[in-house]
Amino acid sequence: MKPDSITEQDKHTLASLFYKWEKHIQNPNLSKYLRIAFKLYVLEVLGFKTRDMKPNEFAKLCDNLTLQKLMEHLEKFTEKNSSKEENLEISPPSPKENLKACLLNAFDQEFEAAVALGRVQRSTKHNYRSAVGRFGEYLPQQIWWKELFPQQMPQFIPPRPKKVEKETRPQGEDYGLPLEKFPPHLIKQLEEYKEFRLTGGKKVRTEASWRSKQQYKKPKITTINELTLKKELGGITRFFGWCVHIEGHSSETLKLDLITDIELLEYYLSWLVEERKCYHSSGVMMLGVAIAVAKWLNYNKSERRNWSDIDLIMELQGFQSYCSEEYKNERRQYLQSKWEKKELTHSQLREVIQYLRDCCAENSGRVSRLTGKRVKNEKRSTLAIVWSWEIYLIVKILVFLPVRQQEIRQFKLGETLFRKIDEKGHPYYEAKITQHKNKSRTGRDRKYKLPSILTADLDAWVDIWRPKAVEAVQTLENWLEFFNHEIEDVERLQQRIEMAKQGYTETKVKDIQKYIENLETGLLGLEHRIEAWSSAKANLEEHNSLFFMIGKSHPQSFGKPFTIIDLWSLVTGAIAKATTALYGVPYYTHPHALRHIAAKHIRKLKGDTKALAELMGHSETQGDEYAKQIMTTLDRLNNFSDNWWEEENENEDD
Repeated sequence: MKPDSITEQDKHTLASLFYKWEKHIQNPNLSKYLRIAFKLYVLEVLGFKTRDMKPNEFAKLCDNLTLQKLMEHLEKFTEKNSSKEENLEISPPSPKENLKACLLNAFDQEFEAAVALGRVQRSTKHNYRSAVGRFGEYLPQQIWWKELFPQQMPQFIPPRPKKVEKETRPQGEDYGLPLEKFPPHLIKQLEEYKEFRLTGGKKVRTEASWRSKQQYKKPKITTINELTLKKELGGITRFFGWCVHIEGHSSETLKLDLITDIELLEYYLSWLVEERKCYHSSGVMMLGVAIAVAKWLNYNKSERRNWSDIDLIMELQGFQSYCSEEYKNERRQYLQSKWEKKELTHSQLREVIQYLRDCCAENSGRVSRLTGKRVKNEKRSTLAIVWSWEIYLIVKILVFLPVRQQEIRQFKLGETLFRKIDEKGHPYYEAKITQHKNKSRTGRDRKYKLPSILTADLDAWVDIWRPKAVEAVQTLENWLEFFNHEIEDVERLQQRIEMAKQGYTETKVKDIQKYIENLETGLLGLEHRIEAWSSAKANLEEHNSLFFMIGKSHPQSFGKPFTIIDLWSLVTGAIAKATTALYGVPYYTHPHALRHIAAKHIRKLKGDTKALAELMGHSETQGDEYAKQIMTTLDRLNNFSDNWWEEENENEDD
């Protein structure tokens, strides 16, 4: 079998399934009964001729018999026999839906035949049948089974937590000096500095001609992008805000070179750490700005590539190194507390995915007053279902394909994401990312195949659910139907409000004023959706991004591409709600944390860390660092302590 033709089902053999189950039950007798039952009865009736096999022959068969082949034989047997034998349990259309019943039917038929031939006593049946039944119950409960054999979407969504508090970080009072309060001379300096940071500035261009033949004397200038510049400007406004609001400087006396005053910086950073309870990472960032300003001020004076002839820059770099060392010590303690609310195992993340998939059901649910059980309620709006699908798929992609979220936001069908067919006729998706973090360093595009576990869901999103959103913005009627409304609802709500104000309601209500307020809120929301239709249509027509904002609470943002903050909030919020529902505790796992978890998981499995690092778009060393941040001492020693002294393939007889 060629490597590229191996399916997920091929990765599971009968031997590996036995091992997983035996590890779960930890009962040698049940393990023995199961293997005997499969050898003498289940596999025999499925056509594998195992009854007379020697132990080593049977072991070899189990090692080579894939789950896919086993299921194919079981399906054929079920189809052939389910309607013939009245004494068998009623079997489902497929063993994928009820494995236990299908395995027991196979076992029962062959066991009864063996009894009739006098090969076995009927009194032995219970132990064998119990083992087969428990094995058939265990496998479908495993998360990997649910991934291999997805069940039909449930009729209604599972219980969802009413409210999950968002993860917030303690915020001090804003002390920054707004740019509009900068004096004119400082604004002018800032504009020149911005040009220097983004392009190298006029100084670089004017001096390039006479220095072109003396490159070794030209100081090195590193340009930055708009996003990094925005962060630097934030640091500058905060520094000058401290100068004015805390130190009492007049804004008219502010100059950009104040940021390079080491004594002033020491006071500022001490205030940040002691009063604002910031980490020394704030100092690392601020000193990076100070160094950049010093380079802007001293470009004409330096004749060395590394700026080592400018004492101020050397002093600032030394100060930055000190802050960096301090932050390393702080970071160890910070990471330990940080990951307590973020780290999930990869297996738990896969349970989260299954929960989010169930949330894509077409109906809401409620608890029956008669039975106390959860039952189907009203049909959900198309918008709610599309939103659930988008959440589910984005989280699933990031769990199984832990790339930077920037790349997910760049997915565009036919431009950066392509659907292809392999030589076996199996569809798959391939990404080609031209704009990525390491493009300036590598000069290459990033190309990778998306895991096959994503293909079916991507097809559903591309062919079914995304088109529903596109269709929704074509007309106002479609737009309102998307939200389970129609244009007449405006008039109906207005009439109900007027009737309620006169004391008439459709049903008996406890608080008439609150009832009216709820109707008015509903009317206002509907009017906002009507007003947002033209904006939503324009938003969606401006791009071809695979994913976009749904605007559930803010309809005017419908159709806009995700920003980094939007996608961060979507993923973090979805996982927090899912883990609250599943485990009773919210885990605020954001997109980048999923990369750390993947790095840890592959190392615990002793898998190909280099290949995963390449897929994730960073070095293997960076992957080691990611894993190190969340792997405890126990995690590392669990992979090491047992038999660490034994060489590979060591033979005890040597």
